[in-house]
Amino acid sequence: SVAIEVVQLFLPGRWSSLADVIANTLGAALGVLLVRTAARWLSPPPRRAAWLAFAGAVGAALALAATTALVRPALPDSRYFGQWTPRFASMAWYRGFVDSVTLGGQTLPDGEIPASGQARAGLLAGLPLHVRASAARPTEALAPIFAIADDRQRGILLIGADRDDLVLVYRTRAAAMRFDQPDFRLAGALRAMRPGERLDIVVDRIGPHPCITINARRTCPSLGPLVGWALVWNPGRLTPAAHTAASVAWLAMLLLPSCYWTVCMSRRAR
Repeated sequence: SVAIEVVQLFLPGRWSSLADVIANTLGAALGVLLVRTAARWLSPPPRRAAWLAFAGAVGAALALAATTALVRPALPDSRYFGQWTPRFASMAWYRGFVDSVTLGGQTLPDGEIPASGQARAGLLAGLPLHVRASAARPTEALAPIFAIADDRQRGILLIGADRDDLVLVYRTRAAAMRFDQPDFRLAGALRAMRPGERLDIVVDRIGPHPCITINARRTCPSLGPLVGWALVWNPGRLTPAAHTAASVAWLAMLLLPSCYWTVCMSRRAR
């Protein structure tokens, strides 16, 4: 783990972290512990199975509650920079044009935002973020239309296009803790847009329950407690059916230990 983190010092776009070394080491230690104590938790007596089932249920409830907390905004108090249709090496380039960006009554320029503290407070307070732009052709991958980053190159917010989907991403508590970054995705929202056509995007607030308006068409998506899988691994573009399947599978995985020990308890009690 230490070797991997050292190598990342020399890889562009990668960051080394002592927290990663600690997490990897603790994960390996936990794996060894589970293997060495497998007989105690795979075939427990009824009394122990009851306690394990209870602990599994509590763990599942805590995981769902933690997901709700981790998808809330975590915006650092630092210098912010607006980015209009930026070109990032890891993303596609949106070939439309941004005319203006406002947050409440504050203009967010293409460059350093003079009153970064005011912009941060406005985002947290839920002031409407209004992006006026001209549309481009559908992209082949996620392409930012407007983004905010800070002086440490941390992504604060991104509004982008992914094929014909509109995507909203903001820095969550999960991202601050080095988990993966979930996103809001309005499937097909840009499908009817022609190159050069007027594109008005308004995000009323950031957080687990934002409201997004595209050319007067308003949608209010949400990130519920079942998207914990996206904090572990977010593959990006998914169909609505695949997204639902991933959420159901995540819930089943959380409930599986408690159900298993409940069955063990009932079988041993007979």
